[in-house]
Amino acid sequence: MIYGLVKLPLRSRNSIFIWLIGIIVALGSFQTVQYYESRRHSDQLQAQFDSKFRSLEQSLGSIENLLYSTRSFLLNANSPSQQQFEQYLTQRTGIGSIVHSVLWLPTIPASQVEQLRKSAKDNGFLAYSLSPSLEEQPQCDQVMPDTTFPVLYVSSIFEASDYLGIRFDTHPSDAKAMNLAYQNNAATVSTISMDGQDAARVFLPVIQHDRLQGFVAANIILHELLGVTWSEQINSNKLNITVRAKETQHTLFQSHLQY
Repeated sequence: MIYGLVKLPLRSRNSIFIWLIGIIVALGSFQTVQYYESRRHSDQLQAQFDSKFRSLEQSLGSIENLLYSTRSFLLNANSPSQQQFEQYLTQRTGIGSIVHSVLWLPTIPASQVEQLRKSAKDNGFLAYSLSPSLEEQPQCDQVMPDTTFPVLYVSSIFEASDYLGIRFDTHPSDAKAMNLAYQNNAATVSTISMDGQDAARVFLPVIQHDRLQGFVAANIILHELLGVTWSEQINSNKLNITVRAKETQHTLFQSHLQY
C-alpha cells in the first residue's frame, strides 16, 4: 500500500487555478491512497493525479470564461434588466453547477444611491436597500473614493436573492480582491465562508472607455466545485481522494465514504 502526497502541477497560466493551488498548499491536504504490487507503479499514481488537476483546471477555466462572457453581455446588452441577466445565466449556475451564483455589482457614487433604489424598484425589488448603508459603514479598502459596489442583479432570484444590496466593498477580503481586479483588469479571488462552508468569490472588473462600470462576481463553494469536477471518482476502484481544509478541517471532497 502506498500513501502519498503527490506533486502538484503548477504549469497553468489560469489565474484562478493558480490561486486554488495556493489554497490547496496553504489550507488543504490532498491524500491519495492506492494499492500497488510494487513502488514502480508510483509514476502511474502521479499521472492519475495530474489528470485530476487537469480536469480541475478545465473547470476553473470554464468559470473564468463564464465571467468574461457575462462581462461582454453587460457591456453589449444596452443596460439589461434583472430578468435579462437571469435569463442569460439560466442553467449555468446553481444546483449541479460548479458556480453557486453570479452577481452584478455596478459602480454607484454616493450621490446616486437614491437613483439606484429607483432602478431596483423598477426591476421589482421594492424593498431594495444597501447593506450596510453608507452611513453605517464606509468602504474598508476604497477602489474609488465616495463610491460603493452593491449587488444589483443576481443569476437566480430563487437561489441568490439574499445577496441583493450587499456591499462587498465593506468586507476586507472582498475589497482587497476588488482593488486588485481593478488595478490589473483581471479576475481576482477572495477566500470566504458561505454558510460555514469553505468558498471563494471571484471578481472581474467591467471597464468601458477607461471607466470602471462595476464588477461581475462569481460565488464558488469548494466542495461543490470538486464534487462536480471529480464526480467520476466517487467510489472509484482505482483512486481514493480526500481533500481537507487545513484551517477548518472541513472535508472538501471525499471519493469514498468512511465508516
